[in-house]
Amino acid sequence: MLTSLGALFGTLLGSYLGNIYMRECLAFTSGGFLYFAINGLLGELKEVEDFGKLKNCVFLILTGVYSMYLFTMFE
Repeated sequence: MLTSLGALFGTLLGSYLGNIYMRECLAFTSGGFLYFAINGLLGELKEVEDFGKLKNCVFLILTGVYSMYLFTMFE
């Protein structure tokens, strides 16, 4: 009984605070996602031995970052 009441209270509190701090929650979540994604990409880039492929990978990563910037400008 106590666990279900705690879960209900946590859900109500999270829903209330989520509506108030929506922008901060989204920024925190997207920042965590970007951290893990970039960490995985940089780990893969360390294994690339051909300079042409490395240049291509870095160009595509920067293109993706630029496209995210453009999406935020027109949102």
